[in-house]
Amino acid sequence: MKIDKMSLLYKTPEERREFYRSVGPEWEHALLYDEDFSKIYPGIEDELFKDAIDVHPHVYPDFTTRSDDIISYAIEASKLGMRAICLKDHWFPSMTLAWAVEQHLKYLVSKGELPRAVRVFGDITLNWQINPEMVKHALRYPNIKMIRMPSLNARGPRKMNPKGLTIFNERDEIIPEVKEILELSVQAKVGVCSGHLSSEENIALARLAKDCGARLILNHPLWMSLDELKECAKEGAYIGAYVHMFLPDIYGPGKDPLTTLSVIRQVGPEHVIIASDSSQLLNPKPIEGLRLMLRAMLGFHFTKEEIEIMFKRNPAKLLWLE
Repeated sequence: MKIDKMSLLYKTPEERREFYRSVGPEWEHALLYDEDFSKIYPGIEDELFKDAIDVHPHVYPDFTTRSDDIISYAIEASKLGMRAICLKDHWFPSMTLAWAVEQHLKYLVSKGELPRAVRVFGDITLNWQINPEMVKHALRYPNIKMIRMPSLNARGPRKMNPKGLTIFNERDEIIPEVKEILELSVQAKVGVCSGHLSSEENIALARLAKDCGARLILNHPLWMSLDELKECAKEGAYIGAYVHMFLPDIYGPGKDPLTTLSVIRQVGPEHVIIASDSSQLLNPKPIEGLRLMLRAMLGFHFTKEEIEIMFKRNPAKLLWLE
């Protein structure tokens, strides 16, 4: 059965689900014999890790068990020649841990046990409160490169956590504290992540970030419509394309990898950042997940140049590394 796999990137998620139901196992057979995928092999993605940046890894120590730990991840990233990683912690600032890990890597380099050391950065996530004073103090620490809006404690899409934090006031206007935090991010040259905000909050945040000159990445874009994502990209926000939303797993068995690839292709690689968001206990380690995603992208006609834009250039700009 001949299947035009590339056309699936331009169908809606509903259309793809109907296609999968209609062809059944023929979809797997088609990919097994696909000419593009016959040229893909484990390790083809190695060169794409050189100078790459992961802006969203979850690793241990954390509030929950993870499939990878920060020391192992940082060593593996160093061996692959990655440029930087920026830790994601939902509840506690991670820049002090990042500094300590970076010192350990430098020690390993000095002993000749590592060829080079990846830069290790940390973050502060505003899950306790949206407080500029707290951010000001966090920015005094070394190795901080990201301020993240509320995530697990956010009100979230469809107000699924009614008592959670929101960047809106009662009139659905952005509270002044958010603007102050965006301005602080520009002064300190650190990136901003949207956390787990609603579509309406993300759009408003993207507009305000543009006005302030802040550099913003939107989390979990599959919670938003394609038109909403394009609107945010037009305002200069980066769209996060993460392994966690790409790979089906026990946490999200209904996830369709082609939805992520479709968003990337239709929004445009110049507006996208690839990252892991992986290492949930029952998920691959960050680099393992990234390898699978990169191979799939190569098989679906993303060029190495496009991937380098999303995995190297754009995250470097987000973190003010260039």
